[in-house]
Amino acid sequence: MMVDVPTNISVPEGDLQHRIAILVSKVFDQAGPQFEDLGGSHNKVLAFTVPRYRARDSGVWLVNGPQTAYSNGPTPPIIGSDAYVVRTPVPHNSQKVDVKRSIANLYAIEPHLALPIPRVLKFDLTTNNPLGQPYVIQHRLRGYSLEKLWEYLNPKQMVSAVREITKLVEMTAAVVAPGAGLVQSDNFPTTKASVFELEKFPIPSLRDVHPMVNKTNKAATEPALPQIPIEFLIEQCDRWREIEPDACTGSEEKTWRKFIAIARSLNIDGWLDLTFHLVHGELVPKNILAVVKDSSSIEITGIVGWSSTYFAPKFEVYRAPFWAWDGQDGETIDTDPPNAVDVPLKKAFCKTASEEYIRFAFSPEAAIARRVFRVLRNGMQGKEQQSYAYDVVAKWETLHPGDNLAKFR
Repeated sequence: MMVDVPTNISVPEGDLQHRIAILVSKVFDQAGPQFEDLGGSHNKVLAFTVPRYRARDSGVWLVNGPQTAYSNGPTPPIIGSDAYVVRTPVPHNSQKVDVKRSIANLYAIEPHLALPIPRVLKFDLTTNNPLGQPYVIQHRLRGYSLEKLWEYLNPKQMVSAVREITKLVEMTAAVVAPGAGLVQSDNFPTTKASVFELEKFPIPSLRDVHPMVNKTNKAATEPALPQIPIEFLIEQCDRWREIEPDACTGSEEKTWRKFIAIARSLNIDGWLDLTFHLVHGELVPKNILAVVKDSSSIEITGIVGWSSTYFAPKFEVYRAPFWAWDGQDGETIDTDPPNAVDVPLKKAFCKTASEEYIRFAFSPEAAIARRVFRVLRNGMQGKEQQSYAYDVVAKWETLHPGDNLAKFR
């Protein structure tokens, strides 16, 4: 949706779009008069263009307007424009969106991926700016959200989309790190780095969970050191066990011991390797940009939404695009598409994916492993989370009764 923002901006002073227009006018001398609202549930995302001028007596293109370069002469011809986006948390989500981590993720992964991802032009993590909150300006990637494009695709183009998405998942899986966790955001690099600096997945401190306890566990976040996946899974269980009120007899303690047993079984059965793999975190149609090439194919032009990126065992990244044929997420165990029209989409995935990818995508063990990982990240601090954890254990017991998890009761 295009939104007009006239030079003499007349929208209310407190309006976020008004403040974005002021910000852009300060960053660029000659931004276009219109903003395109790209939506977003957690961030306000507005696109805009900046004219590109030809330099006098040269073939050089100048961006940012003619005022400084042509203060004493005629305005040069406009020969094109450059597209950018401004991303800033919507007011009611400002405490939930970590702009700093989103930027750190982009800086860290860009040198390692042969995929088009947003490039950061400018950012401000303070409130000392026209928006009064953090923001980032990025180069706009071409293409349209696959979420909006999907309903206009014909069956052959949908098959093409599934094939291309399958390939990019394999490319992402090829990016590895010696540890699990999040990209460090405290001192994120401004230059390309060859080694990832990670921090462990955060968990609450003991005092956060039990305010009356006069002691504390290890730091809620700390650097992620090199280890192998089985070591990580066990360590993550132990970190949660530290904040249980009764580490000897609590029901959660027994459940964590069951999760450790499941992790060991996953390792013995070959579901864990020796490294950790890059996981986008939300590789769904709204974060995939594409254009139609012809009547039977599309082109993936960009991947956005990297704020949830992390490194994890291989089963996390090797999720099938179930949304394309049954509308489910990556925890789904292999099922046949409910509609005949969707059958070719699953077949396209199976023909494109490697044998390893297919194994991790469809096996019940890998599906349960993804649920195990969810519990290891979120813990069991509420009834809903506890119920989810108990259900995961029950599913594993049904699949592998020989593991005898009942001995931990």
